[in-house]
Amino acid sequence: MEDMQLIVDDYKLYQQKPIEEKWHILGLILKLIEAEPDIDLTEALLVIRAFEDKCVDIKRKMFIVDVDFMAKELQKVETNNKVLHTFLSNKATGKPTVIPSNVYGTLRQVSDFIAFQCKIIRHDREKPRETKRKLEANKWLKLRRQLWMYFLRKPEKMEQILDEIERYVHVKRSAFLTS
Repeated sequence: MEDMQLIVDDYKLYQQKPIEEKWHILGLILKLIEAEPDIDLTEALLVIRAFEDKCVDIKRKMFIVDVDFMAKELQKVETNNKVLHTFLSNKATGKPTVIPSNVYGTLRQVSDFIAFQCKIIRHDREKPRETKRKLEANKWLKLRRQLWMYFLRKPEKMEQILDEIERYVHVKRSAFLTS
């Protein structure tokens, strides 16, 4: 608390100083003006004093707050805020929007459509991985798929593979029957 009082006292002393001491640059400008014989010193001082008065007014507005005045201003702001909220709120959600409700509805439909499309894309992206896992796990499924592809694209190769399968099955069958 004592530190706060020291700060307030220092600020009061600072306020009592002439403007030339507060802002060093103004003192330098004043010296330049005094060195020029054509410039009227009293007029320059009046401009500087008017500047100081404006600065004091700004400080007063920034640091000194009238509680009653601020309460009235706050009440006005709250009232205006409620009115704006009723005009800008979306009736379905009660949240404020800054676009008309029909535009909001259209954007919502577009957003839902995009989400649906993203879901389809994710599913379609996973499908090849799933198929690859199934084919790696089951060699007969892989062979069946390969035969189907040959049937569609290279029928002559399909005949060769079918002949190889027949030979393989014949060899396995005869080995099974002899044992």
